[in-house]
Amino acid sequence: MTPSPRRRCLPAVTAAVGLALASCSGGGERLELGAAAPLDAEEPLAADFAVLSVVESSVEESGLTGIFGTELDGVPWLVGYRIDLTEGAREDFSWDAVSDLSNSAWVADTGSTELQGSGPGGTAAAEIPCLEQGTEVVNPVLMYGCQVFVVPEGQSIESIRVIDVGTWTVED
Repeated sequence: MTPSPRRRCLPAVTAAVGLALASCSGGGERLELGAAAPLDAEEPLAADFAVLSVVESSVEESGLTGIFGTELDGVPWLVGYRIDLTEGAREDFSWDAVSDLSNSAWVADTGSTELQGSGPGGTAAAEIPCLEQGTEVVNPVLMYGCQVFVVPEGQSIESIRVIDVGTWTVED
C-alpha cells in the first residue's frame, strides 16, 4: 500500500512549522552577555534589551532569606539586565507597551533542566544585589533590573532565554 500524498508531506510540513516557530520564538541566534536585542514596542517607543550578567549566589548574599516565604530548594542565580530607549521618551514607556518581560517570559537552561524565572516584585526587587544594582541610570538607559532563578544543586546556567526577545549564552 502506497502512503497518501498527504501522509508523505506531513513530515515536511511539520519540519517547516517547527523551523518557523523556532525562528519566531526568540530562540534563533544566540547572543553574548551584554548584546542588545530589540523589544517589540508600540510607537513612539523603541527599546533594546540586554542580559548583562548571570551570577551564582547564596540565599544570604542575595538577600532572598524569607522573601519567597519558604526555604529555597536550590541555589539562587541572579541575572542582571538593562532596557535602553532607542526612540521615544521615558514618559512613553509602560510595561504594556513592550514585549512581555514578566517572570513567565524568562527561561534558564542548565543543559539538563529548563527553569522559570522567579523574581520578587515591589521594593524587595530593588534589594536583590545583581551586579548592576545601583548603577546610575543615564540616557539611553531606561532601567536596570534583576531576575532570579533557583537552580538545582550542582547545576549551572548555560543560557538565558527571554521569550520573543532572544537567548543569551553564558560562558564559564
